[in-house]
Amino acid sequence: WWCASSSSSSSSSSSSDEESRRAKKRRKKKEAKQERRKKDAKKSSKKKKKDKKKKAKKSKKAASTKEAGAVDQTQFGKYGILRESDYFAKRNEFEAWCHEVKRVDPTPLTKRDLMDLFGDFREDYNTATMPSERYYDLDKWDREHAAERERRFKPSGAVDDDEAALSRERAARRREEERRAQLEDMRRVAADRSKLDDLRERELLQSERSLAYKRGDTEKVRQIDRKLNPAEQPQPSYNDS
Repeated sequence: WWCASSSSSSSSSSSSDEESRRAKKRRKKKEAKQERRKKDAKKSSKKKKKDKKKKAKKSKKAASTKEAGAVDQTQFGKYGILRESDYFAKRNEFEAWCHEVKRVDPTPLTKRDLMDLFGDFREDYNTATMPSERYYDLDKWDREHAAERERRFKPSGAVDDDEAALSRERAARRREEERRAQLEDMRRVAADRSKLDDLRERELLQSERSLAYKRGDTEKVRQIDRKLNPAEQPQPSYNDS
């Protein structure tokens, strides 16, 4: 009996241990599965945030590119078109832009580096994206701002006098331009009229020549030919006596 009882107790203990191991194994498996889910969820959340950020950045870049394209279409060439051959014509503006915008002294640069930098300057110039109008025409900008400073520091009466004088000067300039335009029109009309008169005279001479030829008046034909083609007539020669 003792032996049977001992065997039964041992079997029960072994079964309990086995069940405990299985439960422990299932628990670990469940915990591992939950941990994987957490990791996957975290990774998925990071990916979503990254994709969202990337999409927003791409959308912003596309909007910026679209806006820049619109500016190019409307503003390109507003102040003229610069080419590499215009370097000396815009040298003062370019050097001012180098010092004040790029913070670069162009003097020690090689010709290649200088032309590369001038290429950047030309791009901003041609697309009308300079940070200041000063870099399009330095002399004009200085004159306008000098006049503005003078008006600002003058008494009000003096400013009014200057504005009146400026208005009179502009009116006189407009009248002069109109007068020149009228003279040019008159010259053009006179020239056209002279050409028309020459053409009519030539047609009359050709008609006279045709009639003289039919009559057999060779002398008259030669006279008319000399009038029609004076350049073809022989020049008289002068011999020293």
